[in-house]
Amino acid sequence: LSRAVIFLARWDGRLAGFVSFNTGRADWTLDLMRHDPDAPDGTMTALVAAALGAARDAGVARLSLAAVPCPPAWLPQAIAARLGAPG
Repeated sequence: LSRAVIFLARWDGRLAGFVSFNTGRADWTLDLMRHDPDAPDGTMTALVAAALGAARDAGVARLSLAAVPCPPAWLPQAIAARLGAPG
């Protein structure tokens, strides 16, 4: 987490949740999202919104909410062929 950006949500004096983003030179990628079961509704949405604003203010060109590697070029076509739909 030494290169991550971490956002914390506190509620009634305790940690209600957090999100972390892996950082690159021009992008941030969502890594972890965790919340307390008793966290108020919207806690995670508020954390992601805070991250979006912070990334914009930091001049980050791209923010991804999916920390997954790009699939090989053939994989999406294989899935679409099997399912009969592209999406």
